[in-house]
Amino acid sequence: MSKIVFVLGAGASAHCGTPLMGNFLEVAEDLWRRGEVAEAAVHFKLVFDAIGHLQGIHSKAKLDTYNIETVYAAFEMGKLLDSLPGIEERRFQEGYGPSIVIDYLISSIKKVIAYTLERTTKLHHETRGSPSAPESYSRLADMIKSLISQKRDCSIITFNYDLGLDYSLYHHRILPNYGLDDIDVTNKECVTFLKLHGSLDWGRCTKCGKIKPYREFQYTETKPGLDYSIIPIISK
Repeated sequence: MSKIVFVLGAGASAHCGTPLMGNFLEVAEDLWRRGEVAEAAVHFKLVFDAIGHLQGIHSKAKLDTYNIETVYAAFEMGKLLDSLPGIEERRFQEGYGPSIVIDYLISSIKKVIAYTLERTTKLHHETRGSPSAPESYSRLADMIKSLISQKRDCSIITFNYDLGLDYSLYHHRILPNYGLDDIDVTNKECVTFLKLHGSLDWGRCTKCGKIKPYREFQYTETKPGLDYSIIPIISK
């Protein structure tokens, strides 16, 4: 284990415009109501309909339905118990059991998280459309670069899905080592970067079942033009 470990929560991405846990659902619903996530509207509607049903159990349970972590946990608990308030009203097809519907609901809340972050995270762009490092993340990447140059072992643990720090490390020519099998860190300047809740650019391979990043951050002599069209998939 590294002697120096940076632990990042939701506040670390706030300077990029991303909402915090306490107002995440409020921001997400506002985006949906304004029609800014039309391509994912069915997922937003499903999630907020489910939240509406959860609000009806306040008399039996203390549940903060304004906090996305609490709501996500409630959906996961519903999967474990094979039951969730209002689930019978949300059957998509005759013969589908509650577990199938809840699985779809959990997939939908992941898409709500991804689309909300995609619409609110503000990254500066340099020439050729390449995203550049946000200032606060850039200062952290500077510090990590300095520690690496001094041969001091350090790691990063984050509970965030966004790519702000990933791009900051990339622009400082540091390879984020996510601990995934398909990233070769041999003979590269890298830092262990554990994204415990998943990442916007991760998906699960349909063939091998492993989690893989959509794009790898590679060293090149010139900065490539990066297509910043995030695939809204968050790993389980």
